[in-house]
Amino acid sequence: EGFVRVHGHVANPGPFPYRPGMSLEELIVAAGKLTPTADYRNVLLRREGEAEQKVDLAAQAEKGLEGKVPLKIGVCALARERSRA
Repeated sequence: EGFVRVHGHVANPGPFPYRPGMSLEELIVAAGKLTPTADYRNVLLRREGEAEQKVDLAAQAEKGLEGKVPLKIGVCALARERSRA
C-alpha cells in the first residue's frame, strides 16, 4: 500500500491512497477536480528518481480510455495555474 499526491489548483489537495491501476484522471476526481484557474494542458507528474513528466489532459482525453495516464505509488501531481497571457 502507498499513496499518490496532488497539489496546486485542485479543490482538495493532499495525499490519496493508491489503488492498482489508478490513473491521473481518477486522482484529480478524488481531489475534487481541477479549479477553474488550473492549467489542464500542463499538469506535472513527479516521482523521486524519475524525470518529470508534463501531461496535457485535453490531449489525453481526446484519446479516450487509451489516453488515461497510469500512476505509480509515490507520484506527486502538480496542477499549475493557467497563464494569464
